[in-house]
Amino acid sequence: MKVLLVLALSLAACGGSPPPPVAPVAAKPVTPAPFPYTPDQLRAANPVGRKLRYRVVRARLVSFQEFLFIASDAEGATIQGTAFDEAGAIKGEPKLERTTWTELQAHATFPAEDTTIDDSEITTPVGTLATKLYSVTQDIAGSSSHTLMHFAADPAWAGPPVATAVTVDGEPQLSMELLERTMATVPAAAGSPAAP
Repeated sequence: MKVLLVLALSLAACGGSPPPPVAPVAAKPVTPAPFPYTPDQLRAANPVGRKLRYRVVRARLVSFQEFLFIASDAEGATIQGTAFDEAGAIKGEPKLERTTWTELQAHATFPAEDTTIDDSEITTPVGTLATKLYSVTQDIAGSSSHTLMHFAADPAWAGPPVATAVTVDGEPQLSMELLERTMATVPAAAGSPAAP
């Protein structure tokens, strides 16, 4: 159906007759797999000063990503994201994002029918951890996408996966590994909203 619609729009753009009206198709409800953490667990594990540093490999290029929680309350947090190149130099300006704990939880929304969850263990630079291994396999635009995510089993470690690997048609596309999970000092003004 989608391919036919794209083809019809392409023909119209080339001067053909306008395509006939397409009736909207109701989206099939998707049942999500269980979340690895609750919003309360995410809040408790990520107070002001929580810093997460990842090694990222995309298209064989190595970079680093750092997330620092600079403000936190019952509803959500303000997170500063900073990217670094392979040599450790900052890439661009750090980015601030205000998000709710529920929105952070929703980052781990995967269709139940495409997802398996198993008890596992992984050794990373932060140590050997018991994990919940989420394996998500989907067909996307004719390609087979497979994502493996190790979420720490201990709720005290609630947050992004400690390790992620993405392949498409068997070819590596992205990997992320947690290098550091520490507490940093955040200046008192860092989490304050900007003046209007």
